[in-house]
Amino acid sequence: MNRSKNVFPIELIMLLSVLALCLVSGPTVASSAEPTGLSMAQRLNGQWVRRDAPYRLAITDIGPNGAMHSSYFNPRSIHVHEANWTIQENRVHLFIEFQDTHYPGSRYLLRYIKEKDALEGEYFHAIQNTTYDVAFVRMPAQ
Repeated sequence: MNRSKNVFPIELIMLLSVLALCLVSGPTVASSAEPTGLSMAQRLNGQWVRRDAPYRLAITDIGPNGAMHSSYFNPRSIHVHEANWTIQENRVHLFIEFQDTHYPGSRYLLRYIKEKDALEGEYFHAIQNTTYDVAFVRMPAQ
């Protein structure tokens, strides 16, 4: 049966066509539809207020590798010694540590909850050696 001999050239032509199409269109990047760590972290930019008190957190200048700038007001400015972000379990996590009068070593460990557009986590008050559950909501843009 000559039928099997005719199938091979057709399969070869189809395979070469697919390969040529792949070369012309270039590689596809699957992650382009998925947010990167940096794009996820950039959602943090803005002004946040704690739900239980008028304490305000300002986050700006989100950069790669965990870089960010943060200011904190209670209601006066508290010196932020360190602030950074990481991605853990597909969520953005924040670490903010203070070095100021009444706050040496106090810190926030927060995670961004996309569904609520909120920051939730813990505040550790170093002088009192006490940890509190806290949440921040985004302040409307002015």
